[in-house]
Amino acid sequence: MLLSPILPERSLAMLYAPRGVGKTLLGLSIGLAVASGSPLLRWSTPHPRRVLYVDGEMPLVSLQERLRAISLGLSGEVLNADFRILAADHVEGGINLGSEQGQRALDLLLEDVDLLILDNLSTLCTSGGESASDAWVPMQNWLLMLRRRGIAVLFIHHAGTNGRQRGTSRREDALDTVIALRRPEDYSPEQGARFEIHFEKLRNRVDGAGAVPFEASLESFTG
Repeated sequence: MLLSPILPERSLAMLYAPRGVGKTLLGLSIGLAVASGSPLLRWSTPHPRRVLYVDGEMPLVSLQERLRAISLGLSGEVLNADFRILAADHVEGGINLGSEQGQRALDLLLEDVDLLILDNLSTLCTSGGESASDAWVPMQNWLLMLRRRGIAVLFIHHAGTNGRQRGTSRREDALDTVIALRRPEDYSPEQGARFEIHFEKLRNRVDGAGAVPFEASLESFTG
């Protein structure tokens, strides 16, 4: 396990939510927890692994600020060698993993990576329409190739107006884990990052306990 019981080695996973709910916050927290060997929420990490976090949306400065805030709440030390960031904000021409050229360029950075986090699908995979199932095939083939290489992948995605992951349902076919974030019914904006974590697919669970939904929120740390 990279993050027990939800993220095994060599697994493919999706985390999705409406805008502003906290999916990037949780994605960064997962990456830092796996890289430092720290527990996170109800999950545990057996030992530190190497993580590459690819962001297609946020300025690098904003990412670094979030990472500093999250790391204050972790029990383990995050080493630079174990957690690396690739930000499209600092890549000339951006990043398009929907193209063979973009995939080959990223492959060069994955030699020693255990977990690849892609945030988010809409900004990093810009080839083809989101609702066209055939357009997803090249991306799915690449993800399956990464799994065969021993790399786990967690990609972050938006929810559509119906509350489900946006676009073709074909994305979920090869996935081991699908996590959805939702606002609690009594949520109010002044509460900030507060959300429910729901498991819509958890293929590798040993029992049903790991799939029980629960609520999480961000607490501020100083140090």
